[in-house]
Amino acid sequence: MLDRADNQRLLQIEQLQLSGLHYDGISQQVKIDDILLRKPFARIEINEDRVTNVQQLLLPQPATAKPASSGPAPRVSIAQVRTEQGNLRFADRSLSPEFVVDIAALSGQSRHISNIPGQRSELAFNGKVDRYAPVTIRGGTNLLIEQPVLDVAVTFNNLELTTFTPYSSTYAGYAIDKGQLSMKLNYQLQGNRLEGDNDITIKKLQLGEKVKSEQAKDLPLGLAVALLSDANGVIQMNLKVKGNLDQPDFSLGNIFWDVLGNTLRKAVTSPFSLLASLAGGSEDLDELPFLPGEPDLTPTQQEKLAKLAQALKDRPKLSMNIRGKVNFNEERPILQRQKLERALAKITGGPVDLELLEQDPTMQSALAQAYEARFNEDLGDLADRLKLDEESPALRAQAVLLLRDQQLITAKSLRNLAMRRAQNTKEFLVDRQGIAPERLFVLDSQVKEADKEAKVVLTLDD
Repeated sequence: MLDRADNQRLLQIEQLQLSGLHYDGISQQVKIDDILLRKPFARIEINEDRVTNVQQLLLPQPATAKPASSGPAPRVSIAQVRTEQGNLRFADRSLSPEFVVDIAALSGQSRHISNIPGQRSELAFNGKVDRYAPVTIRGGTNLLIEQPVLDVAVTFNNLELTTFTPYSSTYAGYAIDKGQLSMKLNYQLQGNRLEGDNDITIKKLQLGEKVKSEQAKDLPLGLAVALLSDANGVIQMNLKVKGNLDQPDFSLGNIFWDVLGNTLRKAVTSPFSLLASLAGGSEDLDELPFLPGEPDLTPTQQEKLAKLAQALKDRPKLSMNIRGKVNFNEERPILQRQKLERALAKITGGPVDLELLEQDPTMQSALAQAYEARFNEDLGDLADRLKLDEESPALRAQAVLLLRDQQLITAKSLRNLAMRRAQNTKEFLVDRQGIAPERLFVLDSQVKEADKEAKVVLTLDD
């Protein structure tokens, strides 16, 4: 059978063998015991206008046409249809470049075929894509009734991903240099409602050159691949698709790539949610809050980083950026207080903690000395002005505040605090968790008055 539209082979059967034909004209029943098809060939194509060659063959019935007969259709029952060395060619000419794939050596059988509602045939076929990748088809269907039904599982193993470059170029904007694809597809058709469940495994995917395409999703695909690839270079995804065949713009390919694009987009826009799930947790790992004025990691932060490190080990293609942040208004006075403590330590000759001021006469003496040196008056003068007792804690607290506010803290000092937080984070991941240092990048911390949080912010790169 030739398709006159392009004069190409559409359907061919080298040998058809039929046995056990029974026809009952009175009850309008046709029964066939066995049909054997040797080396059948069929070609299904999507043209540039997205219409299939099968659709072009279906002639529309004139509105005024009447059915040839008002009688019931004959009941057809076929015990089994067997196929040996079949070949199904699928081509999508709407893509650039075109996509063509052959399912060859297609053998198997379909049993209990009927046009009786409520009955389904059993499908069991095996074949190969491009000679090497095995394909299995299993399930049940009845496409001969008014409301067709389909429940079929198709499994592909180790397809060469380079075959799919036309699709990746069109919808993702990249060619594919290397990789293998395995899929377990389960599709159900009830009337005109189609639902599909796609379990996809991709091994050793390497993207090729970027390709300009108006239909391509705007995604950092390299980062998405790095996020989804485990330590062995394997990507596993489950994609669910739904569609209505009655819709004029229905295209299973478009629906599938939309779902895939949404999955990749979610991975890229919420990467740390994905890493948290890999690490066995539900919290995002993209931020580490710090205590005001502190650059050192707390045990809680270390525990969080340990989970992140494990997720990074499972995704070896990822690299990470680390940027320290400060709370400008809250941390500036804390740094001033710390600077004052260092100044008092030079006087006392030992460490100073102003929280212990009231328990340490040596520290109190150092405070009075520092106050007098800075303001050219002793604490007695300050006590007289404020009408406070010279030995009162309130007076010493006031002196601490006055001296603290005299300590110069520049944006550079705050930047150094932010940088120390980032450096401590990297050191923990490298020294304690074994992450390669070349995968971690400490970014510059440009301090601004608008900064309101003391934290480390983590971002991912491929």
